[in-house]
Amino acid sequence: MTSTAAPRKTAKEIREAIDEQRVAIDLSRKEFRAFADFLKAENIPVYLPGEPEYERSVANPNLFYRFSRPGCVVQPLSASDVQTIMVEAVSSKIPMTIKGGGHSYSGFSTTDKGILLDLGKMNRARLDTKTSTYPVMIMQGGAQWGHAYKHLINGKHNGLVVNGGRCPTVGVGGFILGGGLAPFGRSFGLGSDTLVEATIVTSDGKIHTVSRKDLEFKVGEEPNKDQIHRRDLFWALCGAGGGNFGVVVEFKLEIHTLSNPDGLVVAGKYEWQPAYTPGPQEDAVVSGGTLETMNRFYSYDWPDKCTIDSSWICTIGKPLTIRFLVYYDGNKTEFTELIDPQDGEKPIANKELRDMLTRRAIEEPSTLFLHETLVDQWSDEIVRAFPANKGYSHHASFIFRNDRERIENITRFLNENMGKFRKQFVGESATIQVTWIHSGGKVSKPDNPEIDSSAYPWREGVYNVYIMLQWDGKWLQNDMRTWLDNFRRSLKEYSLEGKAAYVNFPFPDEMASGTDYESAYYGKNSEALRAIKNHWDEKGYFDWSQGVKRSAPTTAEGASESGPAAAKREAAPEAKATEEPTIGSFAVASAAEVAEETVEAKAAEEPTEYAEQKFEILKQAKVVGLQVADVVGGRTIEIPYKTARVVNDFVPPVFIERKEDNAYNQSPPDQIAQEQWKTFDASTAWSSGGIFAITDLGF
Repeated sequence: MTSTAAPRKTAKEIREAIDEQRVAIDLSRKEFRAFADFLKAENIPVYLPGEPEYERSVANPNLFYRFSRPGCVVQPLSASDVQTIMVEAVSSKIPMTIKGGGHSYSGFSTTDKGILLDLGKMNRARLDTKTSTYPVMIMQGGAQWGHAYKHLINGKHNGLVVNGGRCPTVGVGGFILGGGLAPFGRSFGLGSDTLVEATIVTSDGKIHTVSRKDLEFKVGEEPNKDQIHRRDLFWALCGAGGGNFGVVVEFKLEIHTLSNPDGLVVAGKYEWQPAYTPGPQEDAVVSGGTLETMNRFYSYDWPDKCTIDSSWICTIGKPLTIRFLVYYDGNKTEFTELIDPQDGEKPIANKELRDMLTRRAIEEPSTLFLHETLVDQWSDEIVRAFPANKGYSHHASFIFRNDRERIENITRFLNENMGKFRKQFVGESATIQVTWIHSGGKVSKPDNPEIDSSAYPWREGVYNVYIMLQWDGKWLQNDMRTWLDNFRRSLKEYSLEGKAAYVNFPFPDEMASGTDYESAYYGKNSEALRAIKNHWDEKGYFDWSQGVKRSAPTTAEGASESGPAAAKREAAPEAKATEEPTIGSFAVASAAEVAEETVEAKAAEEPTEYAEQKFEILKQAKVVGLQVADVVGGRTIEIPYKTARVVNDFVPPVFIERKEDNAYNQSPPDQIAQEQWKTFDASTAWSSGGIFAITDLGF
């Protein structure tokens, strides 16, 4: 037997990693079928591999996730169905991945472990104008924005707007939980700022309803522990991303009224192709004049009523296109005067672009805009999301301010690197797209001061920018990944705090590895969210590779603050202890109790328990010479593959990472047992995608 040295992990690190991965065990087909039979007996739709509904649900246009094959797909019809599924899955130690709209750029609404909870059948949307102080749109957790927009147009509710997604096919859940960048966000704030109430099923199978009212504690009032936890959960659901605390089965969202008394908005779309032929030694796709136009455009202080998105689209073999999408909360006359003012500096330097933006802008009823025009404006992205349109793609995101110096550096970088992209991949079928989502306005200056302290940390950003690389041909994947990673690292310095990224535009897992993604997504709110996670998902059932992690106690009292209190304290560390009690003082006490419970639970575990159990299994597997320290310390070992197989009846199992290709992981044991030797790495096994235990096959 040979071995290769690897970085050694401490026993504490390994125990923590085992804790996080304990639920991530493979189930045999027999066990999945038993699980499916149970749900069918409860009249809950469930589908196994090979069934048409299963194949439709797992289909994904991004070929990187083409082999994501969950054990089964479950499609609940109600909150009570979700409860039943949750209780059975948790008790059976079956991991769960939640699928809402299925638009996750980096494949997080699909899985090859456990079950896929597809909420697509829970898609009702209705407008309630009677039971609240303001109209609300009530939407089930699996609804897409198109369901809400259709309800508004069918009811002829012109002038009313739900602050939803730009793409009508985007799911409500992921959008709201990640903050939500809406077409009229500059007028009304983030999508999550309109959240009035959310109903969530947690891993214990209980239903909780939390609301905006849970934020409202009066000075001098001492809320109880439950009130604190409810307040913290609602705060976290407003911007911390989906899949961290439970399954949200219903949203109630505040409806806003547009400024035009006739219920009209202005919408536009124009694809500009600024002509430019670079010199033979020049890395560029546009001229200096075009850069000046874009620099002035991006650094201009647009009024809150005006939102203009833009995308730089560089496809190999085609002219560069800059696409502009207009959403204006007002009338056409106002918009024309804004774009091409008769007096003063013009926000757009290029006359052709000014003329086309005003000429191609139309005034129409708001319901028609939401239901139909958004589909036309975002047709490329919508079509690209269809599983039939397969290709490889990777993404990254940034959040920029719009000061002139920063903008000039960014556009110069884009110009040069798109030119390099053309040269490096000449003759290939490949595209780089840089989309600038226009934010700011009421996102940065919300009317409600409590909303200002929501879990979304990057309100001062004016442009949420995502980069998409798309190409055909698997042989390009290493070059593309390297290219995007270098591109991202260079642009990151211009993002807020040199790190900001939007949780709804997540990194691919391989790019997030080794980076502080929590700090990039959650900023100053990271520790507060971890403390909330400790309470609402204390066993980590909803852990996922780029989600909120659980934390250990961090304060001097042995507790982590949580929720708005911790966020405010990080934002204002100079606050004095002599100030009048605020919400924060209550939150500290509550979090202390939660953290104490967590510490007690950890202390109850025997330090040698897992090592002893692993050693017993290794002895049974007849791996001669391997000591307990080899596993606990994390040394790479080689064992005869004939002694290895998947086992599911040992908890906690011995987790062993198989270093070969992922497709091999999916082969049945009787097909792969012919291999005599495979390398297993015990040092990285605890976060492995291929999960094996060693046992004796008897041959």
